[in-house]
Amino acid sequence: MHAQKELPTVKGAGAVGTLYVASSVTQLSLEDIAAATSGTKWFQPYIPASRPFAMEMLQRAKAAGYKAIVLTVDATVTSNRERSTRLIGLPIPNLALGNVPKTSGVTGNAMAMKAELSWDDVAFCREQTGLPVIVKGILSAAQVLEAQRRGCAAVWLSNHGGRQLGNVPSAMTVLPRSRDVCRSSWTAGSIAVRACSALLRSALPTWHSDGPCSMARRSAACRASTSI
Repeated sequence: MHAQKELPTVKGAGAVGTLYVASSVTQLSLEDIAAATSGTKWFQPYIPASRPFAMEMLQRAKAAGYKAIVLTVDATVTSNRERSTRLIGLPIPNLALGNVPKTSGVTGNAMAMKAELSWDDVAFCREQTGLPVIVKGILSAAQVLEAQRRGCAAVWLSNHGGRQLGNVPSAMTVLPRSRDVCRSSWTAGSIAVRACSALLRSALPTWHSDGPCSMARRSAACRASTSI
């Protein structure tokens, strides 16, 4: 939470020359975030339950200059977030949503998300925007291969910070196998695997999960990824 909402984070990403990934659940609108960015930006939607609102949001992202869609697939149910539970009853600031319907007759809420996602939603995002689609929340090599078959531009290995689904592996645990299937199944350089802030490309075999990456290497990798 910040008095200036997402603005400091947006400007910070620009200051270090890396890309910014904007969630659909923000206090600033996707257009305001886009206007504040100085570099490449991707849009990370949680698909609304309202299909008309989902269409509007994706089309607005394309119009605002976002270069890729990062589809979040591991948040279709609300997790048991213990830190949030401890805050029940305490005064909190007014966290108004920045992304609301703008088209006459379209209703929906960014927090009212579609509960049953499928690979058809990947195609939906591509059809509405014409942009590369990256699936965020992949946690197995089999899912990586399915993402390839479905025409995804990249996969983002993630367990949602370990606070969304219980008993799931860490992103770094599934990274080596996911890297291997990328190298054997994708044309070199055509797919990226992002995990725990470390970006891998099949064309860059020196990127691996052995040890932490420095901030400089992460920033360089993110700059390289903007061609996706």
